[in-house]
Amino acid sequence: MQERMNEHFGVTMRVRPMGITVLAVLALVTGILSLVSGLALLGVGGLAIFGGNSTTGNVLALGALTFALSPVSLGIGYGFWAMKPWAWAAGLALYCASIGVSVFAVLLAGVSLISVSVQVAVAVAVIVYLVQPRIRSTFGR
Repeated sequence: MQERMNEHFGVTMRVRPMGITVLAVLALVTGILSLVSGLALLGVGGLAIFGGNSTTGNVLALGALTFALSPVSLGIGYGFWAMKPWAWAAGLALYCASIGVSVFAVLLAGVSLISVSVQVAVAVAVIVYLVQPRIRSTFGR
């Protein structure tokens, strides 16, 4: 772990790796987009009730899951930015859950595999990045 001495105050500060900065921004943007898309899915699923489609309940559940994960993603974005020790485990949990939500979306809500492939690829890449020994040690693991 890299540390840097603040010359003005004599305080030792941890240096955030660029990859963690990127993950922080990614998590914050994902949180905002999940909030919007979760609300949209809840609205679409609510309107689809009147159509009697068999996947209506699944779309509502997908919207609820997406909406519920949005504040978690925002919190993890803050945790990555501030280099909080809990952010490492929470990030792993969030991106594993993201893969689970993607599987649910494909199997039960009728979402195409192509539309979730980027989300799954990003989640796998983040998990691989977070479990690297250098990154783990940055968070004190």
